[in-house]
Amino acid sequence: MKILVSEHKGFCGGVKAAVIKAEKILKEENKLYSYGEIIHNKDLVNKLKSMGMEVVTELPESNDRKLLIRSHGVGKEVFEKLKERNIQVVDSTCVKVKKIHKIVEEYKNKGYTIIIVGDENHPEVQGIIGWCHEAQVIKDSDDLIKIIDPSEKYCLVSQTTFNSIIVEEILETIERKGYNIVVHNTI
Repeated sequence: MKILVSEHKGFCGGVKAAVIKAEKILKEENKLYSYGEIIHNKDLVNKLKSMGMEVVTELPESNDRKLLIRSHGVGKEVFEKLKERNIQVVDSTCVKVKKIHKIVEEYKNKGYTIIIVGDENHPEVQGIIGWCHEAQVIKDSDDLIKIIDPSEKYCLVSQTTFNSIIVEEILETIERKGYNIVVHNTI
């Protein structure tokens, strides 16, 4: 039997960068908060916990250690609360996710309705919503058709890890129907 290993194995760039930052801090300081699990990999999370990382789901009240923002990112208000609490932030938001944050904030400020293709419960999508305060989250072309109002201006982005085939189908629907949607392919 021959086993083939993909050349595209391992963590994505954003997760890899977050893990490297976490390991460096833990080696130097032996303590770090992670706002949510740094990755969906129990073995790695447990390794980092054994080095002193504490996974939190609520923002800490005390500034007794740095807080790592994982690659999924968070909403703008989270950064504001951390600043108010004087908690040192290690921002490990993926650069591709940060780009989406800038896009949705800019277009929301211009009066566009934001459409996000993705899983509404995914932390990345929740973080994106936190930069535009409200958005329509869709998972397929049928969802898109249900929400379109011809009198509205729309800007569409997608969760970086969402199914690219579904995104392509949505883009084809936009073109076929002639919808007035500014599309940023952020997958």
